[in-house]
Amino acid sequence: MRRWTCRLRRALRVRRDRGSTSVEMVGFAIPGTVMAIVLAYSAFNLGLSSLDVTTAAAAAARAASLQRTASAAAVAAQNAAADTLATGSATCADLDVETDTSRWGRGGTVTVTVRCTVLLRRMSGLDFIPGSLTTSARATAPLETYRTVDT
Repeated sequence: MRRWTCRLRRALRVRRDRGSTSVEMVGFAIPGTVMAIVLAYSAFNLGLSSLDVTTAAAAAARAASLQRTASAAAVAAQNAAADTLATGSATCADLDVETDTSRWGRGGTVTVTVRCTVLLRRMSGLDFIPGSLTTSARATAPLETYRTVDT
C-alpha cells in the first residue's frame, strides 16, 4: 500500500521548469505580437486606401458633372481621380476609372466607378509579401437642370 502512495505522490508533485517562460516568450509570444502588429497596420492602410478611393470617386463624379460634353466628362473624371489619389495615402499599381454617361442630359446624372489595385507589400510595409488587393467605389453626381449640355 505504501508503494502506491509513494508513486501517487511523485506523480502529483509539481515539477519546476526553470527557464521555460523565457523560451515561450522568444518562441511564441514575440513573433505572434509582431504578426498582430503587421496585420493591424495592414488593415489600417486598407481602410485608408478604401477611403481615398471613395473620395476620388466623388471628386471624379463632381468634375464630370461640370463638363458640357460626355467625352469631356470622361476625361475630367479620369484626371480628377488621378489627382485625388496622388494626394492621398493610396498608391495604385493599376487605376481604372469608368464614367457612365448613359443618363447624360439636363437633369440627368453621371456615375463614376474608380478601381484601384494596391500591392500588399506597400500596405504592410514588408517588401516580401506578394499579392494585390483591388478597392473600388462608385459615386453619382446630378447634372444641372438649367444648364446647357451637349448630348
